[in-house]
Order: sequence, then C-alpha cells, then structure tokens
Amino acid sequence: MTCSLTDFAKLVELFDQHNVSFVAADAERSEREVTSERFRDKIAASKRKGLWVGGMVPLGYDTKDRKSAQLLGGDRQLAHA
Repeated sequence: MTCSLTDFAKLVELFDQHNVSFVAADAERSEREVTSERFRDKIAASKRKGLWVGGMVPLGYDTKDRKSAQLLGGDRQLAHA
C-alpha cells in the first residue's frame, strides 16, 4: 500500500468519498500473531503452576501421567545420576 502515513490518510479519505471500505490484507499474519501469543501465554501459565510443558522429562524427575503433566521428584533416577 504505502509507508507514508500522510499518503495512507489521503487514500482512506478517497475511499470514504467513494463509499469504499479498507480492509487490511494481512489478516492471516494478525491471526498467527494472536495464536502464537495465546500459545506462549498458556505455556508460561503452565510453567508458573509447575507443570511439565512437554519434551523429554528432565533428568531426576518422573511424571504422574501425561494429562496432569506434573513433575515428581524421581528418587530412583537421582540415585543413578
């Protein structure tokens, strides 16, 4: 479109004169950003709760089950470490 704010304002004014609405064509990018922000927030909240957010279980820990994803101290593994 244009990088100049002045030019953009003139275009919007011209569109208004001709009853044309302006819709940003970069809606997909906006949706990706919102989705990734929600995903990051969800992971951060899980970490604050002490939940395991995926990947390999850290050495010295076990998981109760995949649904709760809580990390439990693995005394058995610590003895071998």
